Amino acid sequence: VGINVARVTALAFGISAALAAAGGTLFGMLNTFYPVSWYDLIGHLLVIIVVGGFNSIRGAFIAALALISLQEVLSVVISPTVADLSFFVFLTGFLIVRPNGLFSVQVREA
Repeated sequence: VGINVARVTALAFGISAALAAAGGTLFGMLNTFYPVSWYDLIGHLLVIIVVGGFNSIRGAFIAALALISLQEVLSVVISPTVADLSFFVFLTGFLIVRPNGLFSVQVREA
């Protein structure tokens, strides 16, 4: 009776591991990959998570689409260096206006 917590946890872990493996494989096929390539990604991923809201998959997805689109447009129009800087400029402005993220989850405490 009820939900098998161990089974749901194992299923969630399996799905997330499969998605991480698929993402890593696609990244490796489309980009030059070297041992310290995570330095380029970690800052961008942090900005996407903060802008989207820490507990919101929908917010992270929308933030990723918006920020990657912004970066690509600025890369073509201005320069790739400015495009990399745009993530952090956007994060600074966004945290001033909406510090909880796009779709932050409100938690009620007793």
